[in-house]
Amino acid sequence: MEKKITIKTTPLVYFRQYLTIVNPLYKLSSQARDILAYLLYLDYNYRDLDEETKSRLILDYDSKVAISNEYNIS
Repeated sequence: MEKKITIKTTPLVYFRQYLTIVNPLYKLSSQARDILAYLLYLDYNYRDLDEETKSRLILDYDSKVAISNEYNIS
C-alpha cells in the first residue's frame, strides 16, 4: 500500500529545505546553503534549455549581481 503526502511549496523553498536536511554531510554555512539553493532554483527554472545556454544564463554577470544583492554580499 502506497501513501502519498502532498506538501505545498515553491521550488526555491524546496531546494532550501533539501539543503538544510543534507547539510550535515556538506557542512555549508547558512549563506552558502541559500546561494546554492538559489543556483539550483535557477537551474530548475532553465531546465528546458540546452546545457550551454543554461550555464551562460546562470553564471552570467547579471545573475551574479542579483545573487549578491539578494543575499547582501559585497
